[in-house]
Amino acid sequence: MTYHSNPLVIGVAHHDNDFYQTWTTLLAALQFRFGNKLPSLSKEQLVKSINEAIGGFYRIGQNSFEYNVEEEERDPNNIPKYLAISDKNLLLGEAEVDAYLSTTTWSNGETFILDTRIPDYNQQIYSV
Repeated sequence: MTYHSNPLVIGVAHHDNDFYQTWTTLLAALQFRFGNKLPSLSKEQLVKSINEAIGGFYRIGQNSFEYNVEEEERDPNNIPKYLAISDKNLLLGEAEVDAYLSTTTWSNGETFILDTRIPDYNQQIYSV
């Protein structure tokens, strides 16, 4: 895999802040895999990978197999369908994330950010 010289900065503008643990778990996995550099993946490739994996991140990070068991048994694809994103929901790179953050005044925890430019590792994943 090749990497850009740009820092790893990714945002997911989702419409539901109830899934904080799901999205931050996914962003932590991306940070673990890619370190501090933006991978040379297209937005489409990353969206596809996220959508394929989001059900697992929900079960691990959010659900921990403890609640919504009946809903999962009835339709195990319901949550992944609900959490699926498109290209317009993914902010890839510092230019897109910075532009989004500079033009929005909405802060309801519905946008999840990974920004490795932030010096404190423990604050690199946050929501607005």
